[in-house]
Amino acid sequence: VSVAISAGFADERARRRWFYRLAPPLILATLLAMNAYSAQLFLSFFAAYSVYHFIKQELGWMMIAARKGGARDPLDLRVDKLALYAVTALPLVFYFAAHEKPGWFRDGDFPKLPVELDWPLFLLWLAGVVAYPTWFFLRRRRAGWRGYGKLFIWAKNALLWSLTFIFWYRDVIWGLAVLTLSHS
Repeated sequence: VSVAISAGFADERARRRWFYRLAPPLILATLLAMNAYSAQLFLSFFAAYSVYHFIKQELGWMMIAARKGGARDPLDLRVDKLALYAVTALPLVFYFAAHEKPGWFRDGDFPKLPVELDWPLFLLWLAGVVAYPTWFFLRRRRAGWRGYGKLFIWAKNALLWSLTFIFWYRDVIWGLAVLTLSHS
């Protein structure tokens, strides 16, 4: 498998040679300039990028599991994406509507949100948590495919992001859990 991936990447590298030569030093220079300008800007960028990276990574795993499970309908794949965003991004937005932010994320890393958003965000999250498994089992029964892998990935993220950001308000627990559950 790794030989096939390496061979495929060699073609990609040959096709976009200048990009792969220039991108690393340009990114490094940009990050160094950002840090020289403001350490807060630099750290905020990494906070935002880490959230983006983890959400997109889990979305990638979920799409792989969906395809392997037989999901081909574009509507199913869109619902899968929305369901994952609902259990990852919504708890994080809920977290930033909270008063205190103990842990790794600091005030200024993300925009402040009014506390009045707490209940609407919680209800939207709750609707997603109830709706997706219902959708999954109704569609699975009708279509006859097996996609328990994507349901497992969704459930893991629902549990992890919801417990840490909605119920415990502890992003440190989220960071440690993401590193161990998603990168092991």
